[in-house]
Amino acid sequence: MTHLYILPKKVAYFLGWTVAGLTIGNIAGKTSRYILGHGRLLGLIDLLDVDREFNLPAFYSSLTLLACSFLLLIIAIAKYQTLDRYTAHWKYLSLIFLYLSLDEWLSLHERLIYPLRSKLGGSGPFFFTWVVVGIVFLAVFLVAYVRFTLNLPQNIRHLFVVAGSTYVAGAIGMEMIGGWYASLYGVQNFTYHIITAGEEFLEMAGIAIFIYTLLNYLAQYIRGVHIAFREIPERPILY
Repeated sequence: MTHLYILPKKVAYFLGWTVAGLTIGNIAGKTSRYILGHGRLLGLIDLLDVDREFNLPAFYSSLTLLACSFLLLIIAIAKYQTLDRYTAHWKYLSLIFLYLSLDEWLSLHERLIYPLRSKLGGSGPFFFTWVVVGIVFLAVFLVAYVRFTLNLPQNIRHLFVVAGSTYVAGAIGMEMIGGWYASLYGVQNFTYHIITAGEEFLEMAGIAIFIYTLLNYLAQYIRGVHIAFREIPERPILY
């Protein structure tokens, strides 16, 4: 039996403050660049830019998405051992988040923009044309996972929906708003970067909520893996 002594609420607080710090740092950097005229600040602006690859926000987002993939894999293994009917759903969720982790670090989806734009002529909300693929994938995902979601315990189901809605609002909703603005005014301006800050904030917040949800699901509903809600006692109390 594996014992994981993790405090989900403390994890959630840590992630929440980290998301807030990264968002504030990014906005401060863009204010410095576009309002105050200081473009680099010894590289700190690029280091905290949520719209770039290979920097601190990208590393954080990739790492938290990878954490989701790992937690989902633990659940999938536990479900496999009990022959649960939704084992495959948990497994594929783990693989999806593994891909999202790689995509966050390498921005793989952005490589679809120019080939799709040349074929589809994307403009306005579809200026970042990859969102067409994203919307199609989202529709397929919702159809495939509707029964899975309805089968979840009520408290977990609500958190799943909140986490997913928050993430999608950023990844697709704010991306479409940013695309519409960029098609009219370009991307080298303060307003566009405020939109991207909102986009990344919603994505990171959605993932933080999802990690909290998965930790609680492991603690409450998965036998064989236990998460304590307090420090390790002399005689472990399992929940």
